[in-house]
Amino acid sequence: MLVMENSSKQPQQVPIEAIQPPLTGREGLDLLKASLAKVTGIQLVDFLQTPEGREAMKKKKIVLAGPPRSGKSCLRQGLKDVIKQISNGEVYPYVLTACPDGEGAWFQESMNNDLTLTAKLKAEYKSKFSPEFAQRIADSVKNLSLPLSFVDIGGVISPENMKICEHANGAIFLCGETAVKGGAPVEWKKFFTELGIPIVAEVYSDYKGADDIVDGIEADGVFRGSVHHLERGENLTDRKAIQALAQFIINLGK
Repeated sequence: MLVMENSSKQPQQVPIEAIQPPLTGREGLDLLKASLAKVTGIQLVDFLQTPEGREAMKKKKIVLAGPPRSGKSCLRQGLKDVIKQISNGEVYPYVLTACPDGEGAWFQESMNNDLTLTAKLKAEYKSKFSPEFAQRIADSVKNLSLPLSFVDIGGVISPENMKICEHANGAIFLCGETAVKGGAPVEWKKFFTELGIPIVAEVYSDYKGADDIVDGIEADGVFRGSVHHLERGENLTDRKAIQALAQFIINLGK
């Protein structure tokens, strides 16, 4: 804590983080990678070399995960739009909303068209986790049969989400500055490791940045990049990191 004085000579305490510059996309991505590396999880490159891994990629069930306010809903819509574009309609990215927060697969497109109606619908659809909800979504994940499906579990590590994810076979992890600094990636890596799910992509959410960073596919088979300013209502199809991630997901396992 830093102590400062105001004009009346009364000392004020200002949090150190309040005067520190935000992490750059490069700094955030490097910190995210280092944090996740602290936990030995399922190695994607090894997973893809097994018969089980190759079979799993015929029906990709990829969890979109990360702490709250990372930009997951925006990334979800951006990936969906870009995948439809670059695949010329040959790959349809189905989205299963696995969180009862009222933000279904329709949410982002509706935000772009009618903010008032979207807010109203979200309030109407929002509910709480229940055993029945978790079981219903878990059964849906198990029965997904399309070539590519995304499972949006929201931002909480919980028994309900563990049950929902047990039949998924990959995860995209998105994390912003506050959560990275707070150690959240370690807990999420433990979550997926316990489930036997490989993280296929590590993405830093650089909200205050102006450019994307694409490290691409590294030796462990994982895609890494930083995407800037994930904001609701914006067209994200021109973001380089989302474009590269979309292509990676389409080719994953081939």
